Amino acid sequence: MDAIALPQDLASAHALILEMHARLHDLRGRYEDLQFELERIAKRMYGRRSEQLDPAQMQMAFAALQAEVAARGAACVPPAPPEPTPPPARPRQAGHGRRPLPPHLPRERRVVEPPPEDLVCPCCGEAKVKIGEDVSEQLDFVPATFKVIQTARPKYACPTCKEGVTVALVPRAPIAKGLATAGVLSHVVVSKYVDHQPLHRLTTMFGRLGVPLSRQTLCGWVGQVFALLALVEEALWRSVLSSQVLGADETPVKVLQEGRRQCARGYLWCYLGDRGEVVFDFSMGRRAETPVRALEEFHGRVLLCDAYAGYDRVERTKPDLVRAGCMAHARRGVYEAQDTDPPRALVLLAEFRLLYDVEAAIREAPCATEEERHALAYALRQERSVPVLARMKEHVERYHTEILPKSPLGKAVGYLRNQWDHLTRFAADGALAIDNNAVEREIRTVAVGRGNWTFIGHEDAGPWAARLYGLLGTCRLQGVNPFEWLKDVLERIHDHPRDRMHELTPRLWKAARAPPGGVSGVT
Repeated sequence: MDAIALPQDLASAHALILEMHARLHDLRGRYEDLQFELERIAKRMYGRRSEQLDPAQMQMAFAALQAEVAARGAACVPPAPPEPTPPPARPRQAGHGRRPLPPHLPRERRVVEPPPEDLVCPCCGEAKVKIGEDVSEQLDFVPATFKVIQTARPKYACPTCKEGVTVALVPRAPIAKGLATAGVLSHVVVSKYVDHQPLHRLTTMFGRLGVPLSRQTLCGWVGQVFALLALVEEALWRSVLSSQVLGADETPVKVLQEGRRQCARGYLWCYLGDRGEVVFDFSMGRRAETPVRALEEFHGRVLLCDAYAGYDRVERTKPDLVRAGCMAHARRGVYEAQDTDPPRALVLLAEFRLLYDVEAAIREAPCATEEERHALAYALRQERSVPVLARMKEHVERYHTEILPKSPLGKAVGYLRNQWDHLTRFAADGALAIDNNAVEREIRTVAVGRGNWTFIGHEDAGPWAARLYGLLGTCRLQGVNPFEWLKDVLERIHDHPRDRMHELTPRLWKAARAPPGGVSGVT
């Protein structure tokens, strides 16, 4: 082992000690960062996903906030949250509490008669007469079945001339000369993009029903449905981009590519309009050009998104566009850092709780129209949220000078400080949400499906997923049965006027079926 050359003079020794101390400090910081990342990964894999604080933690958070505010001599100390109360006991119902079966289900009546010898009175020998009956119900299941539809077209001809044969035209099918009807196509697509069933599982299920279909056949059907719905999706995009407030987010997906042993990374981009409609876009990679291209026709006033730099490009291309941030993203960083710096993190979490209490009051308030709710939101936020934001801003500025910027809480505070103008924009606009959770709920559909189909089988299939996730996701937002919508659209798509494809989007499709005189709220 080589000998270490040590300095002989005192000044060099001091310089070496300072250098080693700086290196040790840097290594300790890197170690803490890696330990924090490891713990966060372990929590995401094995821990609970909820970011809610339990009542004991919330009491501690408000106690820390009150102590800090009182120590600074503030006149207004935030109140403590109410003591958690157990939920009220559910009233005991008569009987065993079984719910009655839905009345719309068909009933198959089965009568069970007693034995003949029991129908004779043992006392007098007279025959017993019916005085009533006891009726019980059980739920039965009939497995899905296939059937073959034969289309017969009789031929007619003149018996004298033997010419002029007349035969009806073949009814148009969704896929010309195809094997599948609109019902089968709808079942395959809804099973894959709503119920998260990969195509290879569907082939197994169909095989059990006695219909052997290959995965390639099902894949071809999905591609045909994708092509048929192109104009409907274009109409849906126009409707979403006409929104005044647009939510945006993205999520990664694995994509299988030819010639590569490992999957590449693609992205599904989600855009949520303010009328309950959602669209998805697909790209390989996370380039800023993707949202810039997708939102080229967006002329609304607010884009609600996270701090991804790609949305900065969108903001620069549209001078009149206002960008709003997501408080849930900001809170998540503080929540994850509470184990490394509990006193400061709990103070910020208590402030977040006060902000979300205001949002809960807005949601629960009875309002006749959206305009009335927006006005109420603006008033409540100005009265209650603005003081909380002012106090939170003071915490953020002070913590920024007290903690290391690369520590977990330092990064969360840095995010709050850098995005403050975007994050607090909701307080001045009652039409804005405090966070982007509505978009994240739509992306959750992709995340759940990703656990089943694992990867997209080809780069060309990415747009398939984007189009079908958007249309079927809009069905969910509109409260429309996706199978009924898709089956009806596929049956009508060829005969529907091309300039009226917007009528087939789920929102307007639902409005067309609203009862006469009903209020649909569709514009």
